Amino acid sequence: MMNHSEEKKRRFKNSAELQQKVWRTSDFASLWILVLWLAATVNLKAQDCSDAIYRADKMYANGQISQVIESLEPCVSGSLNADERFEAYRLLALAYLNNQDQEKADEYIRKLLMIKPQYQKYPNNDPLELTRRINQFDVSAKYSVGFDVGFNLNSVKLIKSYSVYSSPQSYVTSPGYQFGGSFNYAFIKNWSVEAGVFYYGLFIKHQIDNAGGQKQIYKETQQFFSPGLNLTYNRKVHGSIELYAGVGFGNAFLTSSNVFFTSENIESKNIRLATRNSFDDRTKSIVYTSEKIGVSIPFNIGRLHLECMWLQYQSNAVIANRRMSDRAFIYSNQYINDDFKNRPMMVNAGISWPVKYQVKKATPKKSDSN
Repeated sequence: MMNHSEEKKRRFKNSAELQQKVWRTSDFASLWILVLWLAATVNLKAQDCSDAIYRADKMYANGQISQVIESLEPCVSGSLNADERFEAYRLLALAYLNNQDQEKADEYIRKLLMIKPQYQKYPNNDPLELTRRINQFDVSAKYSVGFDVGFNLNSVKLIKSYSVYSSPQSYVTSPGYQFGGSFNYAFIKNWSVEAGVFYYGLFIKHQIDNAGGQKQIYKETQQFFSPGLNLTYNRKVHGSIELYAGVGFGNAFLTSSNVFFTSENIESKNIRLATRNSFDDRTKSIVYTSEKIGVSIPFNIGRLHLECMWLQYQSNAVIANRRMSDRAFIYSNQYINDDFKNRPMMVNAGISWPVKYQVKKATPKKSDSN
């Protein structure tokens, strides 16, 4: 049997544990009450600000300009949705224009255009003064992404011929394809940097009219993965139509190279065909420079563009010490690869979409300064 002292200790321990449980329950309940109170406060404030926009619109209509500013400025830093924030900025811009405070009006015009960049094209029934003020701003894409697809015409530059025949021969300009994506950063007015990645196929066609009584046609398909960087200058020429020009550089990484060879006997018309994988004989990584020109027009929230780009490969496409690697092909077809460089002209059509806008005050024209 427990003595009186032990029984007292046990009762004290049970009482302390019960009290701790009560405290924990009380603390948890208090925390939930605090969370619910904060949520209700935020929701009430948001509701008050939504109502404040409605009231401010009525105040503005009644000429109570100071009250519009007092009721809306505390709200624009709160939890308004995009449409509510836009309307608050619009009313504040109107109020400050009425107060002849152009600087504050411009501040809110910039903010409303960041929310609705197309507002200049589709204005509401605003006072003429606000519409004119908004039209003094240029809205353009600061960051944008794009996609392009197109065709190319490869004009091979002959470096050195290794043909054993003196008959007329030529490299024929041949069509290819390309597609890819880009990321554009407009860092100052009219200037932007574009990083792009393309996948494309180039075609090489070498024709020899009489190779020992044979008409030879050598065709090679090369495919590349190519990242590049361009510096571009853009200029508006009429309304929202822009012309642009740029220079850049990149690296072409060869992913495949295949040969299709046709030899036709000039007298008998008999045809002999041969194929080979020429990847091991080709330069795998080639630096190139580029120049481009293009035109772009607005389309919905993005821009459509059409451009022409010229690439100048800086290295020989053929690895010199592997020129004679496939002796069976060379002897049976009497054909040796020349040294050459690719020079494709690419025509691309594409579309770009803004990721983030920039809003800047336009430089006033001389005719508008009076």
